[in-house]
Amino acid sequence: MMISFIMVIAGLFLLTFGGDFLVRSALAMATRLNVSPFLAGVVVVGFGTSAPELFVSINAVMGDRPEIALGNVVGSNIANVLFIIGASAIFAPIACVDKAIRRDALACLGASVILLALAHYGMITRFAGIALVLILIIYLWVVALADRQKDNKPSQDNETTDQWGFRKSSIVALISAATLVFGAEFLVEGASAIARSFGVSDRIIGLTLVAVGTSLPELAAAVVAASKRQPDLIIGNVFGSTLFNIFGILGITAIIVPLPFSPEMISIDIPISIGAILFLTMIVYMSKFLHKIAGFSLTALYITYVTILFI
Repeated sequence: MMISFIMVIAGLFLLTFGGDFLVRSALAMATRLNVSPFLAGVVVVGFGTSAPELFVSINAVMGDRPEIALGNVVGSNIANVLFIIGASAIFAPIACVDKAIRRDALACLGASVILLALAHYGMITRFAGIALVLILIIYLWVVALADRQKDNKPSQDNETTDQWGFRKSSIVALISAATLVFGAEFLVEGASAIARSFGVSDRIIGLTLVAVGTSLPELAAAVVAASKRQPDLIIGNVFGSTLFNIFGILGITAIIVPLPFSPEMISIDIPISIGAILFLTMIVYMSKFLHKIAGFSLTALYITYVTILFI
């Protein structure tokens, strides 16, 4: 048990360290490539911080534990939308005036509906997995084209963007992503061992401990982005991570091993994830900023959801 606690502490340290430098490298790369911080958040930070989910999901299906793989993705999406965005909005207001934010909110909602349709089919087959990955590639291409047409002015407030070249930024981004992977692995293994000692099921472990553990890179990146006054990185990070979770992680994982859905995942967890994204989308369309009130509301909903799971 003591080793498990040590792994949890080590994982938290690596996640915090990796999240800090991933944001720094993303800002530097955005400056060098003349792209917006939002696109940097979607691609570099969003997908980079989703690396732990990919690593954990592949390990889970290879170990014949698909419920952890699916629970990891669905639970991470719920945590991203309610907990990460909520906590970030409490820490600092998040602007929602950019049309790209509303576009990607709808994209996340559409991705969740596709996941629900696959769930009612009963399984994500290898063919469906390939289709999900292709959708992700098309999405990235469309977003990149749209971003290039905008007048992008990446922030110059961070001295990192003035000191780091593209090559150094890329190396730091790769090292940071690797740090996040190892940090998540330590945290998830330690937390899961502790949970199993109390008789918690794979589904609950995937939806809570594993999901929150693998979402900590997003939280770390969000807190750092908020402290550096880069709100585009925060919401871009969450939307990018959510889309990559569904299209990339589940797609790649299903290509390796087809993923079956449990009845609880179909009737409870996926509908809740859709409801969470729909709620955030409504807030984004109705308000120019996500303030503390919205942040507390989102966080309270997440705490309620997790509490119900353990009752």
